[in-house]
Amino acid sequence: MLAVQVELLTGRYVATQFNDRNRAEWPPHPARLFSAAVAAWADADEPDEAERAALRWWEEQGDPSVTCSWGEDDCSERAAVTHYVPVNDTQVVGRDLSPTYLRLRAAVDAVDAASTGGPKSVAKAEQAAARMRSKATDDSRKASSAGRAPASALGLLPDARLRHARVYPTTIPVDDRVVYQWPGADQSSPHVTVLDGVLVRIARLGHSSSFVAVSVVDAAERATLAPHERGRIGLRVASPGQLDALEASFASHQGTEPRILPALVTSYREAGKAMVEPLATVFAPSWLVLELGRRAQFTIRDTLGLARAVRGALLHHADQDPVPEIISGHAPGAEKPTPATTRPHLAVVPLPFAGFTHADGRVRAVALVSPAHSHAGEQDQIWRALSRWLVDGSGPLNLGSRPTVEVTLIEAVDAPAFARPGRWCKPSRRWLTVTPIALDRNPGNLHHADGDRREAAERAAEQIVARACVNIGLPAPVCVAIHTDPPLLGSASIRSFPKYAVQGGRVQRVLVHATIEFDDEVSGPMLLGAGRYHGYGLCSPAAASRG
Repeated sequence: MLAVQVELLTGRYVATQFNDRNRAEWPPHPARLFSAAVAAWADADEPDEAERAALRWWEEQGDPSVTCSWGEDDCSERAAVTHYVPVNDTQVVGRDLSPTYLRLRAAVDAVDAASTGGPKSVAKAEQAAARMRSKATDDSRKASSAGRAPASALGLLPDARLRHARVYPTTIPVDDRVVYQWPGADQSSPHVTVLDGVLVRIARLGHSSSFVAVSVVDAAERATLAPHERGRIGLRVASPGQLDALEASFASHQGTEPRILPALVTSYREAGKAMVEPLATVFAPSWLVLELGRRAQFTIRDTLGLARAVRGALLHHADQDPVPEIISGHAPGAEKPTPATTRPHLAVVPLPFAGFTHADGRVRAVALVSPAHSHAGEQDQIWRALSRWLVDGSGPLNLGSRPTVEVTLIEAVDAPAFARPGRWCKPSRRWLTVTPIALDRNPGNLHHADGDRREAAERAAEQIVARACVNIGLPAPVCVAIHTDPPLLGSASIRSFPKYAVQGGRVQRVLVHATIEFDDEVSGPMLLGAGRYHGYGLCSPAAASRG
């Protein structure tokens, strides 16, 4: 096991959250510690290759546990107050000339490299270098003679310096030590001693006022936070390739603003604390994602037609005689038409951009959501249908009178943020419909002129929605509110959606929007009502929405 201790020499830690500059980061993220070590190594006149190898070894040790003060009783956070501080990096020249000089340096180096390629190569490289010298001279003359250069120079004087707003969120822990532990690391590795020599050169972590002492320690500490796939605490961590990513990032920004620490975010939870898993629906929280071609112009109002077109393509390319129950939603048998299955089956769900501040209801991806307990044979049936349809990963989607659209199978992590499983599966007590719920039975006239009959119909609709929650494996909600208008930005009024017809079009299901609240958090995906296998009844966790 490898254990690294960070001692906060001032008893406080000043650093901002990577996604919220008004909030303090606590504990110091493992990726920040790794980045500080890389900076300490690279600060040497001639960075040591043995230390580089130790850093590479360190980045491959996985995600560490963290021992630190935690919770309101052990940590206090100083309120983030905006300070206006002088700017020390006023530019005298009218433009940044560093790109020009970097290209000049590359051109000069190319002359040396061309010496092995013969006279023609050398002459060509020398001509390119001469052109770059001329350009550098011209750019320098223009920049230094720019009209604002004298004023910029005066801006360096104390009385004339501009003030920029800065925020310094600060955490003051009870224990001024933070210990990171990598249980799988070999403590006897020669890299450990070398790494310790790098760590002791780290003077600060986070803001320049956060002075620290860092070293490898022997004693094992009881973890406060530990990696967990269902944890809700996000910490940036180092991973294989982190050193290369930092070097590439520095080559881009050259130590100037703006810059972002390249790192992965890993889920953590409090170690030793019993974790109550939220109840989940019958649908799997992971799915296949089909990306629609860039020329496709679909909105949330196209949900039903798009879902039926995708299901039709799957049925056309699926095994025949019989068509798999997991895809068709019909039980096998000689009876024609075959009866609807009583088991959960594949849901085809167009995913709209909804629930965010600038949501517009566009649909750029379709999810194929399997039942949570489908077996491997059923998944093979889905994959066979996809492979016949999407040759080499893409294929055509025919939409009747509309132009054919190219569809591509992509990784869920490569999908737009609003089309990833985490967006729709996050645990929440409160859920909001994005597409309307097609009620399993008629509740009565929700728009009746008679107030009593209208209220009776609304109560019936609420009960039907509550029952729909139970049908997909959830407890009955404590509160259901029925709406005509959408509760989220990016959705649309129920009048904008095509009716959901069954029994050959003879019966049209009543559509409603709803807000649903449970006693405890439940996990998605939440698809409710008669149209849940065709994209209707898609609900958003309130915690994932910013509308």
